[in-house]
Amino acid sequence: MKASESLRQETENSGPESSSLFRLQPLDHHLAALFQRMDPEMPAVLHLAVRILSARTREGHVCLDLAGRDGFWPRVSRMVDLEGGLDAWRRDIVASSLVGERPEDLRPLMLMGNRLYLRRYFRAEAKVAEGLLKRAGETFCIQDTAALKKVLDFYFPEQEDGNINMQKAAAFAAAGKPLSVIVGGPGTGKTTTVCRLLASLCTLAETLPQVVLAAPTGKAAGRLGESMMAGKAALGATESRVFDAIPEFASTLHRLLGLAHGRKPRHHKDNPLPADIVVVDEVSMVDLFLMSKLMDALKPGARLILLGDRFQLASVMPGSVLGEICKGASSEKSEDFIRYFEEIFGKQKVFSARSGLSPMADCVVALSRSWRFDSAGGIGRLARSLNEGQGADVAAMLEQGEENHVLWSPVMAAPDLAHKLRDFILGGFSKLMEALTPEDAFAVLDCFRILCVLKEGPFGVGGINGLVESILEKEGLLRLSGPWYRGRPVIVLRNDPASGLYNGDVGVTLEDGQSGEMAVYFPSEDGGYRSFHPLRLPEVETVFAMTVHKSQGSESDRVLLVLPDRDVQVMTREILYTAVTRARKEVILAGRMEILMQGTERRVRRSSGLGDVLWK
Repeated sequence: MKASESLRQETENSGPESSSLFRLQPLDHHLAALFQRMDPEMPAVLHLAVRILSARTREGHVCLDLAGRDGFWPRVSRMVDLEGGLDAWRRDIVASSLVGERPEDLRPLMLMGNRLYLRRYFRAEAKVAEGLLKRAGETFCIQDTAALKKVLDFYFPEQEDGNINMQKAAAFAAAGKPLSVIVGGPGTGKTTTVCRLLASLCTLAETLPQVVLAAPTGKAAGRLGESMMAGKAALGATESRVFDAIPEFASTLHRLLGLAHGRKPRHHKDNPLPADIVVVDEVSMVDLFLMSKLMDALKPGARLILLGDRFQLASVMPGSVLGEICKGASSEKSEDFIRYFEEIFGKQKVFSARSGLSPMADCVVALSRSWRFDSAGGIGRLARSLNEGQGADVAAMLEQGEENHVLWSPVMAAPDLAHKLRDFILGGFSKLMEALTPEDAFAVLDCFRILCVLKEGPFGVGGINGLVESILEKEGLLRLSGPWYRGRPVIVLRNDPASGLYNGDVGVTLEDGQSGEMAVYFPSEDGGYRSFHPLRLPEVETVFAMTVHKSQGSESDRVLLVLPDRDVQVMTREILYTAVTRARKEVILAGRMEILMQGTERRVRRSSGLGDVLWK
């Protein structure tokens, strides 16, 4: 059978249940059928590519890489005998009236090189690239090196070991361009750096800039605001005009941009944000479409500062924006960067000069020293081993029990969960059931958190939340007479601008001091708490345990990670690294070692063209 006929048969005969080649769902087939009606001459190869592209976007990919290692061509080539090679099939795709090859083409599909996009995804990626390169493309320049050196020396004292202060180097890089990307693992001082960086920029400015702080979720925004307050307190007495310009409260990106479901954002290119400096924390959680809306809302000349950990989980929605931004980052910088750097710091071996680099090279600085824990042991060593896929090191570390801050609890089957986790649950949540004030309740939640890889099942969020309630009820710490009881923690599942509550916000149920009825308390931007009657809340669920995805942007003293009872695709080294680095002092992993090893070997790879555009 000819390849085209074989492919046509595969395209026409495979139903929604077909998943041998890619994980396809009915929606994917319906989209291909829609395009088929738009172009009755649509080639069989494009029909199949559209279905796979639809499935891939659902999995977080921005495009379908036809020639990628795990992409369309290599996998389809194992299914049929190919005619003419990839180039011939690519010509068939381009021949369709549905497909454009130039950015200005108004077609529902775009083929750029070997990457096939739905047009909406291509436009979002192009807008992000344009916004970043517009700021990165400005020549690295320091107006007054003597003044900058004086200010940096004041806000970033030299380290005792005599090594260069990389936080200071990151602040220097941010002063030279309107785009700055500061990346680093947990405890490397990203928010401390940006607080002192903002103080430096405000000190040097003739007119104080307007600064806004933002993060993808309410938890992350709250932590960013707390970090700013702590950073300002650590600086001590300084010019009040400088302190006044540094905000102590952060907003979610949705709230900042005025995003509501089904509506145009309040801020866009025709009504940009009035801010002169925009700081965004936890950028690894920002998806492609949210970043494109941010780019659209920045006013010309606004300075953008991005913070995050590039090794954490990418966003739930499509894209891996921070990973793509850092794709080509290294210690190599432009000659202009090095010239100014040596004027201020003298000759150092931290960075090296090279011509012909992408303008992004001067914008990205990585912090590596963790101030929270020793990278050579405990949580730091475990996080590094997981990130590097060193399964043998991870297994030895957990099974030998050499590290006091890293514990391993073998759980072979669901019936073992109650016995294995009981002491952890009682130690973590008993005081929450006794809390009388929001301050006390949130202090308990800040100390202990249960994380799960799965959503459903006995080892998932639903099962573990039920297990926690059962154990607490048996100990007489709560009475399950209804859904609302004192101490019940809940998480908001969708944005609700009317109430000011957003997806990921966490609240605690307590008795109202005046009415005696149950009320749910949420932290407010002014540092206090807002209370809501349960019936006034948007959709919520109990959150003794939460998914690792939901935990991004938060930290706890102790973290208990419950592994799946089977190997699943979402179990990757990124999800393990993210979970472990939520812990400040101690992490406990519960599950089967073979499942952990399988997850350590698996990486997340998302198809996107953003990195290539930024770093070409």
